[in-house]
Amino acid sequence: MKLRMSKTTIIDAKKRKLFPSLSELKRYKDLFITLAWRDFRVRYAQTTIGFLWAFIQPIVTLIILSIV
Repeated sequence: MKLRMSKTTIIDAKKRKLFPSLSELKRYKDLFITLAWRDFRVRYAQTTIGFLWAFIQPIVTLIILSIV
């Protein structure tokens, strides 16, 4: 009769830094840009004026708050 030896994996939860290293940010730069661009397109795709709404909305808010 053979005994099976199972492989044990130990997972250690080391403390991670609050801000990742610059090399890690550089490594995921393309992913960040892709996700940000996709979010931007989805947010403004169905508006009538599209991309311009990203600039018009804060300006209108600024005007309204300055009047009030």
